Amino acid sequence: PPLSFFLSFSFSLLLAAEYVQQCVTAMTMATVKFELLSSPANHTIKLSVTSSPGACGSDQGGVQDSRSGSFVLYNYARLSTLWQHFNKDVTNGVYPPLPSVDKIDFALLSDEAEWNLLFRYVMEFPCLTRESLRSDEEIESFKDGSRLNCSLNKVCLFLVNFSRDLSTYYSRVRVLEEPVAHRYAVVHARLYLLQAVKQVLHNGLSLLSIEPFDQV
Repeated sequence: PPLSFFLSFSFSLLLAAEYVQQCVTAMTMATVKFELLSSPANHTIKLSVTSSPGACGSDQGGVQDSRSGSFVLYNYARLSTLWQHFNKDVTNGVYPPLPSVDKIDFALLSDEAEWNLLFRYVMEFPCLTRESLRSDEEIESFKDGSRLNCSLNKVCLFLVNFSRDLSTYYSRVRVLEEPVAHRYAVVHARLYLLQAVKQVLHNGLSLLSIEPFDQV
């Protein structure tokens, strides 16, 4: 092969290595931020250089698994990858395009876990947001202004539990089934559900000022 081929290949490897380094750095920062925010503001944070689970946490009320932040990001990336595969399959004619939501038969979601994701997490997220921003108190007024009590650890715990239930469902159910015409309606209903799930995960991470990843 000509020299230009090797130069192009070497440059591609360099870009790939740089991208991986950027991802690792971003993942590390996001995970540390998640773990710090998972502890209530009035509790002492314990840090440890050990690699065992629970190395970073609080005395009580926090998420006690040091892998929880990366686990949430991983599950968001899984959903992003799912949509990338679906859009590619649509382009290649494997699946028909996603219909509008008013044409979706959500009664085809027959798995209990699907309704659990919807009612326990997607529909509860607005209530969680209000509760987390106000904590157990209303806005406290002071002479120099107002203060809004935030309990972002509740958001962290919500996202971890959400991701665990999502992971269990996603590992058990094949969302993109074989491209058979009579199963398209089921695939589309599941995709709309997971689109809502993905949006809630994104909104939750945004509350923590964490930028999610689009690839596993």
